[in-house]
Amino acid sequence: MLNSVRLTLLLCAAFACSKAAAETVMYVTNYGPYPNGSVVTVDPTVGTVAPWLPSSVQSPGAIAVDASGNVYCANNASGNVTKITPSGSSSTLFASSFSGPSGLAFDAVGNLFVSNYYSSQIDKVAPDGTRTTFASGLGGPYMPAFDASGDLYVPSWTNQSIMKVTPAGVTSTYATGFNRPYAVAFDATGAMFVADYSANSIVKVTNGGATLTTFATGFSGPSGIAFDTAGNLFVADLVSNTIQKVTPGGTQSTFATGFNQPIGIALSLSSAVPEIDPAGMGSVLALATGALGLLERRRLKAA
Repeated sequence: MLNSVRLTLLLCAAFACSKAAAETVMYVTNYGPYPNGSVVTVDPTVGTVAPWLPSSVQSPGAIAVDASGNVYCANNASGNVTKITPSGSSSTLFASSFSGPSGLAFDAVGNLFVSNYYSSQIDKVAPDGTRTTFASGLGGPYMPAFDASGDLYVPSWTNQSIMKVTPAGVTSTYATGFNRPYAVAFDATGAMFVADYSANSIVKVTNGGATLTTFATGFSGPSGIAFDTAGNLFVADLVSNTIQKVTPGGTQSTFATGFNQPIGIALSLSSAVPEIDPAGMGSVLALATGALGLLERRRLKAA
């Protein structure tokens, strides 16, 4: 009896000092070969590419992941946005009712914002499915991103600028001087980076949008961009069919190959798994040892 109690206490001690650990997953959309594109996963550490679970996604472009791990893909040609659950089942949001969906972004409370390239507007889709027009007159919007304040920054392809949209939907020009901006992303410090497709470069935007600095160059059609937790920037390089990696210091390298017109890229945490925290083992095991000692004294007294 006592041995089983000891085992139970030690197991409880081990789990009490565990912490949640989660692996990061990189999702990349292959637009080609049209119309039979695909979504693949990439190991964010070594760059190994693997097919993802089957879905009905057709030539996906922009991609985003919600807080529950559901993946959303935009199909510019068919006009729909597809939702894919972590298990691989898929469903279509508002089939064929978007006007060239070309960008996706979630705000802090789970609303999905969809760029409509042809109508030059952003649609807002609430978690309950309610859809409204959030902003218009954006000049061919592509892949937007939210900053920490909740403002949405939208690359305007035709206006060659970055547009700012407040939570109330008020639109203004934030930065100009680009050559076909495609995507916006923010690093952990809040700095803005823009994939400038036709300039084949990544541009850092500072000073409230007034200063543009070339952060990295030499790409071949940079499209979607995303940061990992270490501050590395990953770039979907459409023409070279690669994913490029740029370190915080600006060093660029080819991270993964074997794609077919990669456009969208997103990083997401997978489901958490228990991981033992060595730092907490001492105190918890001391409590377990004390409890075992008390049980032992009671056993001897009863004997």
